[in-house]
Amino acid sequence: MKLIRPGKKKTLALLVSFILLVITGFALKFPESFWAAPLVRWEKDFPLRGLVHRIAAAVLMGAAVYHAMYLIAMKSGRQWLRAMLPTVKDVRDSVETLGYNLGYRRRTPSYPKFNYAEKAEYWALVWGTLVMAATGIVLWAHNLMLEYYPKWVMDVATAIHYYEAILATLAIVVWHFYAVIFDPDVYPLKWTVLTGRAPAHEVREEETEPASAAVELAQASGVVPPASAPEPANSANVEAVDVPVAPTDKQCVN
Repeated sequence: MKLIRPGKKKTLALLVSFILLVITGFALKFPESFWAAPLVRWEKDFPLRGLVHRIAAAVLMGAAVYHAMYLIAMKSGRQWLRAMLPTVKDVRDSVETLGYNLGYRRRTPSYPKFNYAEKAEYWALVWGTLVMAATGIVLWAHNLMLEYYPKWVMDVATAIHYYEAILATLAIVVWHFYAVIFDPDVYPLKWTVLTGRAPAHEVREEETEPASAAVELAQASGVVPPASAPEPANSANVEAVDVPVAPTDKQCVN
């Protein structure tokens, strides 16, 4: 699988801006920590931390607007969005995957182009970006907001912005980092973010789903003999293929 060039640039912008937002944002809450002290030390003479935080926020929102325009204006974007919508099959796949991980099933279910975990991470990113952008703009325009609204509005925006930042950071560090770094199939790193290429066994097309369902039905009825369980794919020895796909935030962030 190969990401097209605009997708890789958007992913890089998302990656860099998110890291800068985390560092400069938490530096305001923990100014005495060893990693935040150098940034906060500049605040008396030049608001470096605040400037970097706002620039990174603008880049993140720009990437979000670009992605939204792609989903609306491009046919491939609309197809990509339909493939990312949650379905009943996602619930069934999650239950069957849990059964496989607990040893109750012999194999994992046949996933569509985007599985339930990828969809959940994508929509979590969408929700988090909207919340952080809305509350961040309120805090950015604090003088204007205090002129027209009571102080408690700012307090609520500050609390939501802070705790959503904690949630987003934990989601990346615990969930996304496992998927792209610590997962045994991709360790020590999933290079897709840098090369735009992914192992062939990770390429899943929705068009194959009806055929797979028909084969499973035929095997269950005895028309077709059941196939032997496939060997676990190892990303280290699977050849990568070049299949243009739409840019995603998941092969993000997500």
